[in-house]
Amino acid sequence: MLQLHASSGFVDGIASDHLIGAAALLFLPLVIRRFLTLPAWTAADGRRRLVAVLLAATGLIHLGLVPGHLAEAPSTALLFALNGIMFGALSFAALSWRRWRPAAALLLVATILAYGVYVATGRESVDDLGAVTKLIELFALGLVLMPRRQRPGAVRWTAATGSLLLLTVIASFLAWGGIIRDHGGALLQPPSNVPTAADRTAALQFASTTWADSARFQDANVALTAGYRPSTPEATQVHYENKAYESGNKRPVLDPNRPQGLVFARTPKGPVLLGAMFVLADQNQRGNDFNGAATGWHLHPNVCLSPVSMTLSGILTPYGNCPPLSFAIISNPMLHVWRPDMPNGPYGELDEKWVQQIIKGNS
Repeated sequence: MLQLHASSGFVDGIASDHLIGAAALLFLPLVIRRFLTLPAWTAADGRRRLVAVLLAATGLIHLGLVPGHLAEAPSTALLFALNGIMFGALSFAALSWRRWRPAAALLLVATILAYGVYVATGRESVDDLGAVTKLIELFALGLVLMPRRQRPGAVRWTAATGSLLLLTVIASFLAWGGIIRDHGGALLQPPSNVPTAADRTAALQFASTTWADSARFQDANVALTAGYRPSTPEATQVHYENKAYESGNKRPVLDPNRPQGLVFARTPKGPVLLGAMFVLADQNQRGNDFNGAATGWHLHPNVCLSPVSMTLSGILTPYGNCPPLSFAIISNPMLHVWRPDMPNGPYGELDEKWVQQIIKGNS
């Protein structure tokens, strides 16, 4: 998209309310040190020890997620707490309890599927921490399901492998659906305040002015002449960017007459303008949201760039993969301002049914 830069690390792709969950992993060495003092650790085989460590890791992450959800989603915070406690208890029980395998399998499967459902229904977003946590749990589940004895061709091996693959596919499908639904996994800027009637009026006026000034670009040739070029893969919507407005001291900031980007719908009769896009110069900047009246400011922590065409090639999968020969990048904060007839309002999530109606109307 616009003003994209390479990811500087794991933390870049973690939602702010999940950061404590990542930090909780710092306590894992203390848990392992406690394991080493137990007679059950000495008596356990290598698989049990590794499963115990993996269960402790995911337990710590879930406990660390509690503070970030207490205010806005107390029921989710309670589930994270219960999940973390159960994983913690099971990590110790796995070293000596006879029934540890079915208990661990049940808890892991329930947790992985619950994550997929939460993401698919919009109650959680996919980020780096979520992907890593599910990989830890899938790894632990594989160890739990693995038969004790290696007998080639045994039914247990086939069942264990098939079950793990099926669960991975289901969880990935649910998570991928959540990413697609949630504007490609975008992280939304929290509202700065409670908007007043004057704030709402100002936000609507800015949107109206932006559309009036951008209406000349309804002819895509005018946009090309003005310096806008396609920057995303050919799909139902294509983003155009104007590099002249992206850098330098004269970079326009929320200038309705000079947006950094334009969004077009691809139709059989040619591009149709859907709206304009404004992009800030720095990832740490906060966009003017008219005290929360304009709720569309967001950034993308999980998009992929092709080094060949220098355009977007897709988005990260739930397990952190980009398309071949692409690498992950993070966008700067951006705001879409849609044309007046967009059903969700000028700053809302783009309505795909509305886009399809426009495409059909120009077929």
